[in-house]
Amino acid sequence: MIALWHNGVRIAFNDDDQTVDPAYQSKRDAGLVLFKLPRGSYVVTISANPNFPRRARLGDGFAFDSQEPMPIDGWCQPGNPGPGCHSDRHFSLHWSVK
Repeated sequence: MIALWHNGVRIAFNDDDQTVDPAYQSKRDAGLVLFKLPRGSYVVTISANPNFPRRARLGDGFAFDSQEPMPIDGWCQPGNPGPGCHSDRHFSLHWSVK
């Protein structure tokens, strides 16, 4: 899941929507394509489903903020188990922010 924040307010969010950029995204990819953003500083957050932002302000945090961090290879995603759950599955975490 990817979110873009400006002055601490979420202005865009995407999770598993390949229609944003179908030439480069698959059905499990998240991406944003935005035009004519005002000048300023932005924050991009990338999180694993279902670690959703709690509200529309970055300072409100994310669903898993109270949990201990864990390595990706030991994590089992609810509804879509990852490599820690099935040895025949592999994650490819390629992130790009332009």
